[in-house]
Amino acid sequence: MGVNKTNDEEEPTVPQSYCSNRCKKGQATIHHGDGCCWSCSNCSRNSITIINQTVCVDCGDLYAPNFARNECIKIIPTFTEWGDPWAVAIVSIDCLGLICASAVLCAYVLNNNHPLIKASSRELSYMMLIGVFLSYLLVFSLIAKPSYATCYIIRIGYMMCFTITYAPILTRANRIYRIFKAGKKSTKRPGCISPHSQVVIALSLIMVQCGINITFLWKTPPHPDEQPVDGNVELTCKTDHLELIVSLSYNLTLIVLCSAHAFMTRKVPTNYNESRFISLSVYTTLVIWLGFIPCYFIVPYSHLQVVVMSAAMMVSATVSMVFMYVPKLYAIYFVQEVDVHAGTYRESRSMDESMTERPSIFGGTFKLPIRSAAVAPATHKTKTVTESVAGGDDGINNQVGNGGNITEEKESRE
Repeated sequence: MGVNKTNDEEEPTVPQSYCSNRCKKGQATIHHGDGCCWSCSNCSRNSITIINQTVCVDCGDLYAPNFARNECIKIIPTFTEWGDPWAVAIVSIDCLGLICASAVLCAYVLNNNHPLIKASSRELSYMMLIGVFLSYLLVFSLIAKPSYATCYIIRIGYMMCFTITYAPILTRANRIYRIFKAGKKSTKRPGCISPHSQVVIALSLIMVQCGINITFLWKTPPHPDEQPVDGNVELTCKTDHLELIVSLSYNLTLIVLCSAHAFMTRKVPTNYNESRFISLSVYTTLVIWLGFIPCYFIVPYSHLQVVVMSAAMMVSATVSMVFMYVPKLYAIYFVQEVDVHAGTYRESRSMDESMTERPSIFGGTFKLPIRSAAVAPATHKTKTVTESVAGGDDGINNQVGNGGNITEEKESRE
């Protein structure tokens, strides 16, 4: 008599004889006893198994296991692409800055002999423009794919462009300070105020930064470097952090000295008030760099470091261009009468008197009174040094201390 099976009944299975299941991918086989039985041990996430899946081998930071977990494959490094949205934005802003800098250069060349241009140290102004152009141009090297050429350009130019910009500013601020300080004490002309001397001083400051760059280039030559970051690999230029710290410290020293000189010359006559624009430029740049330094060392990804570096360079170059060049060009093209006779600037006991004799901002002449060493009981002599701003550097050199417009006046003591 047959037996009817229901659907709920299962087919009988053949019993299997085994000690352990086969290990999965990414697991190493560990045999026990005579080898008939084994256990499975999980390998790390970045490891493969070799020798019949019995040994785990780590692939390292620059490689990753394949799907079968039996071979290490090199990770393709990533780098900044020209088509990235943020790269397109940076390049667009940078090109706009280059256009503005080119316009400033053309305006300066066209008005090269204008009294206002001559009065602002033409040679130093052109040196500063070189630094501004280098700052904008270096952004393209930062965004480009890292190579030996771009890494050398970045290592050499990144700090040099700031030095080329702020070394002339420090030289100019120091020159203004020494001229007015010497004029208050004696009629002797201060040394090293000629255009040639100013260029030599600025180049000497720049050569210090060149020495720093050459030293570290010889110590650690730049080259493309692959850095692992969160399971990925980024292609960057090898950076010597010690060089970055030393170069930053030197440039910050220049900026701080510029700030100090700008503060000391804040009370010069307002028709020679370039110290005001120097103050605005260096104070703004100092704030930018104080924010840039921690951001650069905090961000973990190279593309974010590129953004920070590019932004810092473009903003610094723009600040220097706006405060050091735009006011002069505005005066040349939009102020009807630039060579304004500004009257005199006199040191007085009365605040009202000094306020009424403040001269114009652009161009003109001023007189700086200097008390003589001997003061009579009833009267005293004062020496007035008249310096023609419109005469430019030549006017300053000829009139300060070389028997220029120095007159003695007898005034009654009030």
